[in-house]
Amino acid sequence: MFLTYRGLSYENHSSASKTVETNRIGIYRGIAYSIHSSIVRKNSQCSRILMYRGIPYCRN
Repeated sequence: MFLTYRGLSYENHSSASKTVETNRIGIYRGIAYSIHSSIVRKNSQCSRILMYRGIPYCRN
């Protein structure tokens, strides 16, 4: 999908995240809706450990 912002065109590269439905219910303005929880993917190993201002972080 091509989008435009302030006269500049760009293409949307959104990634869909996987969710699971929970048994929790929310209410907004009198309408009930079910709350979904996202599935977090865990990285098993780091290929490179970098440091920014003394704080190490992982880069795959």
